[in-house]
Amino acid sequence: MVRKEAFLVFLVLLLPFASADILLNSNFNPVYNVGDLIGVNVSVQEPAGMSNYLDSYLYCGKQSELVGKNYLNLEMGIKKYTLVEFPANLAGKCYFRAIFDGDSQASGTFNISNKVNLNYGVNDLSFSPGEILTINGTAIK
Repeated sequence: MVRKEAFLVFLVLLLPFASADILLNSNFNPVYNVGDLIGVNVSVQEPAGMSNYLDSYLYCGKQSELVGKNYLNLEMGIKKYTLVEFPANLAGKCYFRAIFDGDSQASGTFNISNKVNLNYGVNDLSFSPGEILTINGTAIK
């Protein structure tokens, strides 16, 4: 009996453990603005084939947000591609993470800004009543 159990344990240890291969096929911009649409091409390949959800998250500082949930039915050795698009709702130093069946892949960091830089100028420093005031400027996200 002990020999059979030892043999079963030995067989289990010899079996290859399959894990998903997740690739993020996107070049992230260094800076996005809150509200910008971010698109990430994700490919997933599972050697044994399986069906499960691909969960996609945006992490910014201590905040996180589920930005995509795609059901994937993977055939053995066949790579599946999916596009995850989401608005940048969080701000700060961020990264994207895709998770499939316990395996995950994270992007590099990028910034999402909620600020607008305003450059302006006026036509004079002091004005008399009835004088025209001209303000010129640019707003940069």
